Amino acid sequence: MAKVTIKKIVLSLLGPVFCAVIVGIYFIGSDILRPWVIDMRINFLESYVSGTVKLILGILGILVLSLLLNGNGFKHCFSPKGYKKALFTFVPCYLIYLKLLSPLILLALFPSAIQIAQANFEHLRMALPSRIFFEISNSIFEEVVIRALLLVTLLYFWGNSYVGRICIAIFGGVVFALLHDWNFFILYTSIGFLFCAAYIYSKNILVLIVVHTFSNMITFISNSITVTSGDYDVIIMAVLRNTGLGIYYILFPLFGLIACIKAAPFSNEINLRFNVRSEGEIN
Repeated sequence: MAKVTIKKIVLSLLGPVFCAVIVGIYFIGSDILRPWVIDMRINFLESYVSGTVKLILGILGILVLSLLLNGNGFKHCFSPKGYKKALFTFVPCYLIYLKLLSPLILLALFPSAIQIAQANFEHLRMALPSRIFFEISNSIFEEVVIRALLLVTLLYFWGNSYVGRICIAIFGGVVFALLHDWNFFILYTSIGFLFCAAYIYSKNILVLIVVHTFSNMITFISNSITVTSGDYDVIIMAVLRNTGLGIYYILFPLFGLIACIKAAPFSNEINLRFNVRSEGEIN
């Protein structure tokens, strides 16, 4: 029994170890390339270079998944199977989209009361191609490496109970937050938890890539445009800010918990090349 447990622990850590190696390669490569990119002084070059590196490492992550899974890593990452479950889990994200776009929606509905206070449309137009490329590459990298690769072996061996799935999703959320902005640790943990739960429930990476890309692009556009509503500006902004916090800190964890509880045991739908038999053998 002890022999089985040790092998189970070792095999369950294969995904996190490969994830750590690929993320480490990215950070080292970024440190090496950043001075060269800055010296080139070419507009938006950093987005193209960083996006290319992340795309290459995302493909590497898919190949590693192919080694771990008893199947094709590309099929696992880009199959539409389970997309409805993922779309359900991301309901809070759709509310965030409305919140981010609400100033522009108000502008369209009440043009006399709402005005654009600041917007650099020329910068948006010039930055959009590089930004789209970067966000697609970034989403592929993060969802393949920091989501699927990080969690797949943990879920296979320890995700047969909803308690195990919730703990693994929390772990994935914490890792996601640590790799982003530590000043907003709880916020990014909540976001990461929801995305991990969506993967656990749906076993679908494609929808996660699409939602991740769409979310970042909407945030980019929203941050580039400021609107004002005269005397009501402070009230509107306060309402929108508090609404967003409620969605992030209440609905994101709630829908994540529902997804983890409703999810089928991971080992029922995903097969690894290596397994642990009851007598302690690895096949």
